[in-house]
Amino acid sequence: PTYTEDMAIRLKNVCEAAAVEVSKLIGDNDILSVTWGNTMEQFANSFHMGSNVKTNTKVVLMNGSIAGNIDSTKSSQIVERLSLELNAEGYLLPAPLIVDSKEVAEVLKKDSHVKYVLDKAARSQIAIVSVGAISKDSVLTQRGAFTDKEFNEMNALGAVGDVAGRCFDIKGNQVSIKVAERAIGLTIDEIKSKKIRIGIGIGEKKAKAIVGALNGGIINRLYTDELTAQEVLSVVKQP
Repeated sequence: PTYTEDMAIRLKNVCEAAAVEVSKLIGDNDILSVTWGNTMEQFANSFHMGSNVKTNTKVVLMNGSIAGNIDSTKSSQIVERLSLELNAEGYLLPAPLIVDSKEVAEVLKKDSHVKYVLDKAARSQIAIVSVGAISKDSVLTQRGAFTDKEFNEMNALGAVGDVAGRCFDIKGNQVSIKVAERAIGLTIDEIKSKKIRIGIGIGEKKAKAIVGALNGGIINRLYTDELTAQEVLSVVKQP
C-alpha cells in the first residue's frame, strides 16, 4: 500500500517488503545476479537474512558501471551489503556499462577478469533488477551512458524502459541493437533465462517501463506500490 506521496518513503517501504520475500527465495548454493542504482541500494540496505543464512551463495553484479563518481551506481556498496547478509562471496564486474564500439565490447568481454564474472552471472538462478524509465532525468542519460543522438533514436524506436542498461519497448522487445552491441553485461535473453526474475519499480513515471518488462517476460515477479500499480493498470487498459 501507498501511505504517502513521498518517493523516498515509498521506495523504502517497497524495498523492505521485497527484501523480506526475497530472503525466503534464496537457497544454498544459489548465485544471485543484481543490478545497481538507487533502488537496488535501498533494497540492499533493507535486506536481512538473520539466522537463516545459506551456505555457498554468491552475489554477482550483472552489468558494468557508468562513468562518474562512486555514488553514480552504488555497485560496490550493493554487492558488499548483500554479500555480508548472505555470508556470500561477492563479485563486481570490472567494466563500463557502455563502451565506444562493438569491437571494444567484444574484446573486453573476452578479458579473463570480465569473463569470469559474466560467466558467474550467466549461471545465476535468481536475478534482482530495478526497472528504469527512459527519460532525460534517468541515471543512464544524466551520466552519459547514451548520447543525445542515441537517446533520441531510442525514443523514436519506442523505448520505454531499461533493465541492467538494456532498453526495451512496451512489448518488452529490445530496441537499438547498436547500443546493445556496445553494452557489457547480461543480455535480455540471459536475464529471461533465470527461473526467478525479480523487478523492483516505484513511481508513476515508470509505469510503461514496468509494463514492457512484464510483457517481455524480462521479470516474472514485481515489487511496487499501490500508486504505481494503479498507473500500470491504466497503461495496460489503454487501447
